[in-house]
Amino acid sequence: MSFEVITPPAKLFDAGDFGTLKTHVEVEEADEEWDALILGYARAAQSKAESYMRQLILTQTIRVYADGFRSLSLSPGPVQSVDKVEYLDDSGNWIEVAAATYRALTLDSPGYLALVPGASWPTPSPQPQNVRATITVGMGSGRDEIDDTILQAIQLLTAYFLENRGDKMKLSEKGMHPGAEFLLSDHRVWF
Repeated sequence: MSFEVITPPAKLFDAGDFGTLKTHVEVEEADEEWDALILGYARAAQSKAESYMRQLILTQTIRVYADGFRSLSLSPGPVQSVDKVEYLDDSGNWIEVAAATYRALTLDSPGYLALVPGASWPTPSPQPQNVRATITVGMGSGRDEIDDTILQAIQLLTAYFLENRGDKMKLSEKGMHPGAEFLLSDHRVWF
C-alpha cells in the first residue's frame, strides 16, 4: 500500500511562531541567525515522531492505494473521514464507489472499509494499485489540538538534533531519542 498527499498540512512550527521552541533549545528569541536551522530540525523531528508513531500529526488529505478492496488499509491515521473510495475499471477510468455500499471502521488502527449487509465490491481492473481512497487524517489542525506529550517529544528531538549536529549522533538502538520515545510510546500504533 502507498499514499500521496493531496492537501498538505499546516506547519506545526513556522518562522513567525516558535518562541517556545527557541526557548526549549536555549536560543534567545531575538537571535534570528538560528531560525532556519531550528525550524529545519523541528520539521525533521515532527517527521521522525510521525514515523515512530505511525500516525500523522496535523490534519491533511491523503489518497491511499491498494491492490484490491480487501487489502485497502486506511493508514496512516488517525482517520477523521473517508471522503471518497474509487476503483480502476478495465478502461483505465477511476469510478467512485457509492458511500452507501460500505462503512468506514476508523476506531481500529489501521482503519478499514467493511461492506454493508447485502453489498458487494465492484470488480476492479487486474492492474496493481487498482483501488484508492481519499481520506482526511491527522490528530488536529493546529498545535493547540495536539497532545502535549507529542509536542514535548518534538521539542526534545529538535534540541537533540541541534546539539548533536554532524556525525556524533548516538540515538537508542531504535533510532529514537530515549526521552522522546518515552513520550511518544503511548501514541504509537501497533499493527
